[in-house]
Amino acid sequence: MHRLGPVDSGPVTFRLEGEPYTLLIPADGLEVCAWAATGNWFRLVPGSLDEPSQDAMYAQLGDAYGPVGLRTCWRLAMGLAKPVYGLDWHVASRLTATAQEHWDLFAAWTVTVGFDPAAAPAHRVCAAALAWLRSGCQEEKDMRKLDAQLYAPPKVSPARGRTLRPGFSKADQAAAWEKAFGELAGGGG
Repeated sequence: MHRLGPVDSGPVTFRLEGEPYTLLIPADGLEVCAWAATGNWFRLVPGSLDEPSQDAMYAQLGDAYGPVGLRTCWRLAMGLAKPVYGLDWHVASRLTATAQEHWDLFAAWTVTVGFDPAAAPAHRVCAAALAWLRSGCQEEKDMRKLDAQLYAPPKVSPARGRTLRPGFSKADQAAAWEKAFGELAGGGG
């Protein structure tokens, strides 16, 4: 069965290394949007996998010589963004971060148009944030400029062999992994 548009909540299945995995999209769209607003893709994958999928993913992540690593989780999260947010991850991140930063204005606008973000799935909150930002455009050129800013692809990370920015060394990544894993295991985030 095929569906039109993103998933409101519930399961999204995908395959990794030939094995099925299930992502459970929480019904709380504002929580899911907060992950995008803060760049916390780890809460999506592996954080929102069902228990058997999460166990299998953590087992693979624990295998230092296995084919699955944090980069795999990141790629999965980026690929699953459209079914969850209705947009690419970088666009959803920009929209939700803007709505979060200006929550008073966004929330007031949602009241004026009769939209309740507290009862909406993540993709509807993203759509509302886009509509809110576009409602402030006076002319077509303003709309084009906004869209160019929102939809511009993210900057590419440096090629291998180049010096990485602080926070991207193997030691920094290992520390970030331990912190994220600890938060996830402890239910924080």
